[in-house]
Amino acid sequence: MFNSIKLIIRKIIGKYYSSNYSNRINKDLPIVGRYGSFRFISDYSLDSFKSIKNYNDKTNIASIKRKKIIRFGFVVYTSSMWNVDELYHLLKKDTRFETSIILAHIKSKDKNALETEYNSTLSYFQNMHYSISEANTITNINQFDILFYLTPSPLLEKNIDLNNLPISVIVLHTSYSYMLAGNAKKLGVGMYHWSLKYYTDSLYYKELLEKTPQYTHNAEYFGFPKMDQFFSSNEPRLSNKKVIIYAPHHSVNYSDFKSATFEDNYQAIFDIAKKYSESTYWIYKPHPLLRANSVLAGIFNSVEEYDAYEKKWNELENGTVMNNGNYFSIFKGSDAMITDSISFLAEYQFTHNPLLLLKSGKEKYNDFGEQVVKILYTCAGNNTEDIEKFVNNIIAEKDEMFSIRKEFFESKLAYMKNGKTANKKIFEDIKSLISSDITNQIEL
Repeated sequence: MFNSIKLIIRKIIGKYYSSNYSNRINKDLPIVGRYGSFRFISDYSLDSFKSIKNYNDKTNIASIKRKKIIRFGFVVYTSSMWNVDELYHLLKKDTRFETSIILAHIKSKDKNALETEYNSTLSYFQNMHYSISEANTITNINQFDILFYLTPSPLLEKNIDLNNLPISVIVLHTSYSYMLAGNAKKLGVGMYHWSLKYYTDSLYYKELLEKTPQYTHNAEYFGFPKMDQFFSSNEPRLSNKKVIIYAPHHSVNYSDFKSATFEDNYQAIFDIAKKYSESTYWIYKPHPLLRANSVLAGIFNSVEEYDAYEKKWNELENGTVMNNGNYFSIFKGSDAMITDSISFLAEYQFTHNPLLLLKSGKEKYNDFGEQVVKILYTCAGNNTEDIEKFVNNIIAEKDEMFSIRKEFFESKLAYMKNGKTANKKIFEDIKSLISSDITNQIEL
C-alpha cells in the first residue's frame, strides 16, 4: 500500500517536471533542472523522459561546441578504480580541454575507513602530479562543462551527486569493473540511462542495456579502458617464487547477493601461504570496502583487529599487502589468483594465468558471468583441501584449462585487434561529439 502511494506521488512529481520541461522545449529554451528529475519523469512516462533527455543532450552539445575551452572533470573516489589514465593525458594535451580529477567521498558506515581511503587516494594523485579538485570544496559545479564518472555509486558530496547535478552539465560514464553479477536492479541505475554516453565494459552489457525500457541509445562499446594496460609494456617479476594473489570480495555482510567467502578461509589461506613460504610469494589484495564490511559482519571486532590481520600478511617473509593504486602491475607479475571477487574473474583473464574462484553458494551471475565461471577452477570457499591442491598445482605448473581460457579470451574479451586502445577510441568519440553534427550522434 505504502509503495503504491509512493509511486503515485512520484508520477505526480514526474508529470510536473515533464510539463515544465516541455514548455521550455516548445519555446526552444534550454531546460533548467537537476538530473534527479529524470527519475520522476521516467516513473510518469518513459516516452516523455526519452524525448526530454534527447532534447537536453542536443542542447548541451550545441552549447559546448561554441566554447573555446571545455572544462572537463573525472569523478573518482578511490585510486583503485582509476582506469582512464591515457584518456586523462590525451585530454590534457588537447588545448581545447581544461582537465582535472574530482575526488569525492563515497557513502560508507565506517567514517574512519572512508577518510583513510580518501586521503590515500588524494596522496596517490598528488604524487602523480595530476590536477585535482576536491568535490567538497567546489562551490559552483557549473564551472565544469563535462563530468566523466567512474562510479555509479552514491557520493557524500551533494554537489557532485548525479541526482543533484544540473542537467546543463554533460555526463559521461564508464564502468570501473566487468559487469558479471546477475543483479537485474542494477540495469536501472540512473547513470546508465541519464548520461550522454555510457562506455560499457563489454558488448554483452551494451546489448543487455539496449533491451531495458529506459534505454536512451547512449551505450557504446570500444573495449574496456581498464584493460588497456595489459597491452602496454611487460611488468617485471615480483619474485622468483610462484606469485599468488589472494583477492577477497567485500560482500561479507550482504544478504541478497553475496560472493564473499572471506569468513570461511581468511585464516586458512594465510596458513597455506605460510606453509609454502619456500616456493610461493603472496599478495593480499582485498577490496577497499572489506575493512569496514568485515567488522560490520562480525568477522572482526574492530577495524584495528582487521588491521592486525593485514599486518600479519606484511610480516610474512613471502607476503605483502596491496591496498591502493594501480594493481595491474601485480596482475602482470603474478602466476595465479585466488578470489571470490566479481570483476577480477574476467580481468585476470588478460594474464592468461589460472584463477581459483571460491564459491559462496549465494553468488549470482548474468549470462556473461556464467560463461566466465565455466572457464575457471572453482571450489567451495570453505574447502581448504581444494585450495591447497590448487596452490600445489601452481607450484608444479599444472594448468589443464589453459587452452579453454585462451580460446574464450580471444572470442569474448580481446578488443585490441586494430591497434587502438579503448581510451584512445573514447577520446576520439568525445572529440567527435563536440565537433560533428549532433543529429548523427544522439538518437531519440
